[in-house]
Amino acid sequence: MCLFPFLTEKRKWICSRAWSICVLKSLNIRKRIKGKNYDNGKSILIVSNHISWVDIPLMLSLVRVTFLSKSEIKKWPLLGYLASKAGTVFIDRSKITEIKSVTKKITTLINQGKNILLFPEGTTSKGDAVLPFHASFLQSAIDAKCQVLPVSIRYLKSDNKPDYAPAYIEGLSFLDTLFNLAKTRQVVAEVQYHELINVSNLNRRDLAKLLHHKIQSAF
Repeated sequence: MCLFPFLTEKRKWICSRAWSICVLKSLNIRKRIKGKNYDNGKSILIVSNHISWVDIPLMLSLVRVTFLSKSEIKKWPLLGYLASKAGTVFIDRSKITEIKSVTKKITTLINQGKNILLFPEGTTSKGDAVLPFHASFLQSAIDAKCQVLPVSIRYLKSDNKPDYAPAYIEGLSFLDTLFNLAKTRQVVAEVQYHELINVSNLNRRDLAKLLHHKIQSAF
């Protein structure tokens, strides 16, 4: 862990992926993948709904990606340290003035060949529906002229009913969700990849509506 900041980008992701897989196994979370992860060598913006801090190791176990995340995550045990060293772009959502500079930074990272993962709900949900999307940071995909990959995340029980144990919602702490997961025999983390979206002729609000519709369709 001490050497992590000095590793190459590729080795950082290999270590992050290995760590993420261990986290999921220790929490008895089994992955179920639907659709196709479009890894065609070109950088993309990945957009997903957001239910839990578990979403981070879940997606890190599947794709080489840089996250845009709220600044509070920096304070989380271990996960915050790993996220920081892995190059996560943090945003203080209470400061509207940061939106333009962060959007520029995301655009630059995409142009440098990095995949960025964005949770446009701006918060976490219980996991049985998708909250409205904030369109601001989607401007980065339009500016970078990259494609956008919508991804739906659901946590399910063995009978395919929603499992709320991972939900990191208001009133619960990081440790509360960890305890809830520890009491659960097994959680199925379903990740559904939708078709890539070409942003040509779309403004960010239209893109937000289209992405919301695609991701909500899984629910």
